[in-house]
Amino acid sequence: MKRIIILMIIMINITIYSQFQNYIYIGTDIKYENRIKNDYKPSHGWYENQWINDSILRDYSVYNAKLISIGFKSQYDKKFYAQFIADLRLSETAYYNYKNYNIYNLKDITYISLDFPTNSYLNYKEKNYEITLGRTKIKSGNLIYPITLSNNAPYYDNLNIKIKLNKINYQMAFISSFPFLSKQEYEYKFSKGNFSAYRNDIFQKIYHEDQNFEYALQILNHIAGRLPSPLDIVKSETGLLSTYIKYKTFINMYAEYTINYSNLKSSFAFGMNKTFDILNLQITPTIEYYNISKNIYHDEDPYKQLYYRGFSLSNTPPARLMFNYPFGFKYGEDSNMIAMNLNIENKNLKISIQYDNGKNKEGKINNLNLNTYIKLKYGDIKLSYINLNLNEKHQNILSIHYIFDLDIQL
Repeated sequence: MKRIIILMIIMINITIYSQFQNYIYIGTDIKYENRIKNDYKPSHGWYENQWINDSILRDYSVYNAKLISIGFKSQYDKKFYAQFIADLRLSETAYYNYKNYNIYNLKDITYISLDFPTNSYLNYKEKNYEITLGRTKIKSGNLIYPITLSNNAPYYDNLNIKIKLNKINYQMAFISSFPFLSKQEYEYKFSKGNFSAYRNDIFQKIYHEDQNFEYALQILNHIAGRLPSPLDIVKSETGLLSTYIKYKTFINMYAEYTINYSNLKSSFAFGMNKTFDILNLQITPTIEYYNISKNIYHDEDPYKQLYYRGFSLSNTPPARLMFNYPFGFKYGEDSNMIAMNLNIENKNLKISIQYDNGKNKEGKINNLNLNTYIKLKYGDIKLSYINLNLNEKHQNILSIHYIFDLDIQL
């Protein structure tokens, strides 16, 4: 009887394992780059804060300096998904001080950034709920740059839960970011007495969506300098409360209104878009306006500032930098902005033209981004162009990539 039970257990394990699909993933990026103009170099300091404009200027290196990605992917019964991808790229200090190397001509291994992975997670999905745990992007709302929770940071460390209840849907995300502080911030905190090094957030959304209408209530509760408690699900010392609405008619119209419930600073944005089907192409023009008030994300206490803090570790040139991304609007507070986008795509082609014009608290902004993806039988071609004028900093860079992704089933 014992042998039969053991044999049955082995057969069950073999059956379950056979339903898994496991892959080794390898992605390479061969590229050419022309730095027409670039006068930005990140700091070579240690545990220094890099604020809004530094985060915006850093963006291009995060997404353009990829060398190679290696990892694994797994799925089971179209319900469970897992992946861990070590996406190795040049560090910011190496990219902006030297050039955009490929993996085959990398001059020194110490040029590689140690800030990885940027997209690795466990995911379980059923008809009425979904759970994701890991390092992913999160975005809420219809705007290109949401005011409450946007995806402008390279990633969030998070636990994200989505539940569908008939026509009402609910989302809760627990987000954690690095608790490190700069020397000046530590001095401020110690001057106020003892403190604990924690920085966490709870984002919640209740939303309804049908064929013509979408409406949501959102709250981002920021828990600073202590561990979260159950009461923080309702309200914390500081955070954002918001609503967004979308009406789908001949032209899609949408808007978001957000208030910082600790200081009552409020902001709003609205936009419209329309998709046209022309010659087997989906063409979508979009225009949006943003009015972001002063101090909606800021607080004198560094732990209470509504920023997601990412940590960048570079070895050559050496640096330990902390990049701060507002949970909401990409360009930060005290901003007025018009954002325009043109998206053109079909099965094998995607063209995105993004143009932002306005100002933030640092000065004037003029940002043009062009990205083109062409899907080939073996690999993809990517054309990337940026012309960014950010106060007194200027980036004008053209790059062409051949991207080859390979999944090897085990």
